[in-house]
Amino acid sequence: LVAEGGHTPPFFGSVADAQITVKLARGLGLSTDAVRQTMLERYSPNILDLDPLRVRPARGATAAVLRRQWIFVAGTRFCPRCLADTSQWKVEWRLPWITTCPQHRAVLVSHCPGCGLPPRSSVTRASTRVSVVSAAVCRNMTLDGGDICGTRLDLVPLSASAPMATRTDAHLRCVIEGGQMELLG
Repeated sequence: LVAEGGHTPPFFGSVADAQITVKLARGLGLSTDAVRQTMLERYSPNILDLDPLRVRPARGATAAVLRRQWIFVAGTRFCPRCLADTSQWKVEWRLPWITTCPQHRAVLVSHCPGCGLPPRSSVTRASTRVSVVSAAVCRNMTLDGGDICGTRLDLVPLSASAPMATRTDAHLRCVIEGGQMELLG
């Protein structure tokens, strides 16, 4: 997917303008709503205000969003077993307050063991042109900028999550998806 000028659209994965959303929906055979569910904007306006990222030109937009909320604008956590099972990167992994995988009762991994960076934190034009066999391969650029990291993230060992962390994340997921929970009492 390339925007004007041959670059990845600004803030792609967080928000997408209508033209890019329609293009993706047609290409993937999905509705525009389904495409939006794959981005952080699925949580807007309920828990995130991403409107500054939609402003053109986007000068200062990242700072404006980061001043108001706690999100990963670049990079993400991941569950190695989920990647092994489905090769899908979950949107909720980009929310810093979500720290566990409920399916595998594991702590989400925050850094690639190969390059030491959060996965998906240095996608550039060079890394988007690389043909990668698996979505579970780290596509961060190496420090010398010449190639992609290539570490298999689906093979990273899991750490079991503490039961309290798993329960806390379950409550947070409920609220994030529009549910309610009792905090005290």
